[in-house]
Amino acid sequence: MYFQDLGLCDYHSGPHDFKTWCSPLLSVGWLEHPHSYSTGPTPPALLYQLESLIEKSWEHYPSFAFRGPYSCSFCVNGHSVGTRNTRSHENLWIPGDGVIYLAPGMITHYIGDHEYRPPECFIKAVLSCPDYGTPGYCAALRAANAGKPPPLLTTKEVAEKWAAERAEMLKRQTKNLS
Repeated sequence: MYFQDLGLCDYHSGPHDFKTWCSPLLSVGWLEHPHSYSTGPTPPALLYQLESLIEKSWEHYPSFAFRGPYSCSFCVNGHSVGTRNTRSHENLWIPGDGVIYLAPGMITHYIGDHEYRPPECFIKAVLSCPDYGTPGYCAALRAANAGKPPPLLTTKEVAEKWAAERAEMLKRQTKNLS
C-alpha cells in the first residue's frame, strides 16, 4: 500500500485515519513498487530504535496491528531480495512536533534492504521517541495530539473496555430474564 511521505494518512478507520486525531497524522514509509522514494544513509541508531518500537508495539497496542504478513513489492518485482526479518503487520505511531507519524513495520526492511531514507523530521522524532507504552510515550503522544488523548487504546484499556461492555451485556440479560 502506497502513501506519499508526509501526506495525511487515511489508511483505515479509527486511529489509522487522520480525521480521528487533533493534530495531523502523517504517513511515512508506506512504499510500493513502482513509486520512487528517497534514498541515502540514515543514522545507525534509527534502525535499532525502530526495531525496539516495533517490538513493543505488539505488547502495548495489539488491537492496532493487522493480521497477516505483507510481501515487499520491490523484492517481488526483482529489485532485490530482503534480508531483514520484518513484522509487516505492525504499525507505529511516532509523536512529533505538533504531528503524529504513522509508519508500517516494513519501514525497517525498506531502510535496511532498500536504502530508503525517511524524511528528516521523522528520523528526529524516532530518535527522540520514548519507549512504547511508557508514561513518557503516552505523554509525548498526547502532547503531539494538541494535548488531547490519542484515539489509541493500550492492551489494558482494551481489556477494561471489553470487561465493562461484557458486564453491561450481562446486566441487560439478567434484567431481561427477570
